[in-house]
Amino acid sequence: MKRTSLELLLAVGLLASIASSVAADFTLEIFGNANMDETIDDADIAYVEEVIRGTKESTNLTDANNDGTIDERDIEQIRQIIDGSAKELTFIDYDGVLKTVHLPVRRIIPTYSYITWGVEMLGAKDRIIAVDESVRDEELTVFPDLKDLPSIGSSSDYDKEKIIELQPDAVLVFTRKWLTTGSNPNLEKDVEAACPNCTVFALMPRNIGTFKAEMAKLSYILGNKDAGNELIQWYEGYMGNIAAKIEEIPEEDRPRVFHTDNDQLAAGKTSYHTYGRDSEDVSLVLDEVGGSNIAKDMPGDWIEVDAEWVLTQNPDVIIITDWNNMGYAFDDPAACSEVRESFMSRPELKNTGAVRDGRVYMINWDTVVTEWFIAIPYLAKLLHPDIFQDLDPEGIHQEFLTRFRGLDYDLNEHGVFVYPPVESERGLAGVPDRYKEQG
Repeated sequence: MKRTSLELLLAVGLLASIASSVAADFTLEIFGNANMDETIDDADIAYVEEVIRGTKESTNLTDANNDGTIDERDIEQIRQIIDGSAKELTFIDYDGVLKTVHLPVRRIIPTYSYITWGVEMLGAKDRIIAVDESVRDEELTVFPDLKDLPSIGSSSDYDKEKIIELQPDAVLVFTRKWLTTGSNPNLEKDVEAACPNCTVFALMPRNIGTFKAEMAKLSYILGNKDAGNELIQWYEGYMGNIAAKIEEIPEEDRPRVFHTDNDQLAAGKTSYHTYGRDSEDVSLVLDEVGGSNIAKDMPGDWIEVDAEWVLTQNPDVIIITDWNNMGYAFDDPAACSEVRESFMSRPELKNTGAVRDGRVYMINWDTVVTEWFIAIPYLAKLLHPDIFQDLDPEGIHQEFLTRFRGLDYDLNEHGVFVYPPVESERGLAGVPDRYKEQG
C-alpha cells in the first residue's frame, strides 16, 4: 500500500518527533530501523516482534518493506538488510522525500563534489559512471581517477538525456532546489520514468548536523555498512576529543571572531561581508571550535557590515576565507602572505586586537564549507593553541586523503590550506614543510 502525499508528510513529522525523543546521536532514516537508533540489527527484529504482539507502538520506520502492514514480512526484510541480501531499500532522503532504491546499486552518478567524495569515502569510487561540472572544475589532484568520466552538466543545467543514456542505478543530488530552479525541473521524474531501476534522491554529507546520518544512510544504500561504521568511528574519535575540550572553555573566554573573505580586498571595499545568525555552515564550524562569531546575533546569512562596526566590535581573531590562492592545486603561500598583510594594514582594522596580536588567519574556503571536518582541527589549533598542543590537524587531513579518499597526495609537499600555518615539532600544517625556514 503506497502512502499519499499527506501520509508522507505526517510520516516525516512523526519521524522528527520520535527522533528527538530517543537517546541516539542520529536516526538512521531507513525503513526497518524499527527502534529508531543509528543502525539496523537484531534489536529491530525484536522491536517488530513486540509490535506484532501489541506490546510496543509502531514507529514510522517499523514497516520495513513499506507495504502498509506490520507483519512477518517486515522481519524478513530486516534480516535481509542485515545480511546484505535485500533487493530493495526504502528510506527518507535529505529533502524528507520517501524513496526506494533497487539493490545492488552498481552504477552511480553523484552530483556535486562533496557527494562525489562521499561515495569515494565509502569505497564505491569504482561505481561512479559520470560526474558533474563541479567535479571537473576541481583540481585534478582532488579527483584524478574521475577526470575522464562523462559529464552530466552543472547544477543549473543537468544533461537529462546523457543521464538517461548512461542508465544509472542511482543519481545523488544535494537538494531538489537545484533541479526545480534549473533548466530541467522535471529531471527526477523523467529520469526515473526512463530508467526503471534508477532512483534519484537527495543527500547532504556536507553539513555538521547531517554528516553522520547521511553517510550512514548512504553506506546501507551502497551495501558498504562496514565502511560507513569505520568512517563514523574515525570522525567521532577526533571530533569527540575536540568537543570535550571546547566544552570546558567558559563562554566569556572564547575568542571573538570576525569572519570575512578576500574578495573584499579585491573589490577595494571599505565595508565587509560576514556570516550572520542564519548561516548554517560557517557559524556551526565556529561553534565547534569554540569561537564566538561577532555577527551571530545579526539577521541574515551573508550580510554586509561597515568598517566602523568591525572596529567597534574589536574582534580577537579575524578569519579570511580564500578560494583564489589556496587549496589542493596551490603549493606556494606567497600570495596568501600578501593578502593577509593587505588586510592587516587597513586603517579600520589596524587597531583591532586581532591585528595587534597577529591573530589574522587565512583558510581555504572549500576546507571550511565543504571539508569542514578537516577545517575544525586546524581552526581549533589556531584559536586555542595552548589547549590543543597535541592535536595534529595535518595528520587528520592526511588520513582523510589517503585512507578514505585513496589519493596519492602528500600534505608535506603540496597544498595551501591555512596561513600562517600551524607550527609543531613535526613541521608545518597548512602549507608544505619546505616553507618553514622562510618563516
